[in-house]
Amino acid sequence: MANKELTPEEWKSHYKPIINTVNEGSNYVDKDGNKLYGWFDVWDEKDAEYLRSLDKNYVWTMINEDNHDYLLSGVWNVNRMEYYVCEVAWTGEEGNIVSDFGCCCDSELPECCEDCCKKTHDHIRDYEWVWTDEGAKVHMECCPELRELATTYKNVKEGE
Repeated sequence: MANKELTPEEWKSHYKPIINTVNEGSNYVDKDGNKLYGWFDVWDEKDAEYLRSLDKNYVWTMINEDNHDYLLSGVWNVNRMEYYVCEVAWTGEEGNIVSDFGCCCDSELPECCEDCCKKTHDHIRDYEWVWTDEGAKVHMECCPELRELATTYKNVKEGE
């Protein structure tokens, strides 16, 4: 269990994630197209070679568990999605620091997970169907507490 929890903003501010210069397309950008920081993919040979050359105390692992994204200090393999490299090294035991990046429900996508929905909804597991008019209507009926879906689904009005 982590001894220290950070918000994503605290993690970015304190540890200063770097831009991926190995693969220019693996970077988050702001609305003006400026690179903010990048992710590193272990399955990409160039990224993997770069990651192996680093002290592990500069590497963080994004993992996904039960539709929830967590950034852990250190190099992890189980449930990993990608790695991040920072200018400032973390200290202590591997995994002692965690940053909670939220779950699928925190995005603007029309989905919810079992953690956020009061009931289990089979229809949300079919991503393509949820985007249809019929799927949108069903989703708005069962999950109104998640967000105002009428603005997400442009062609469907709530209560139709």
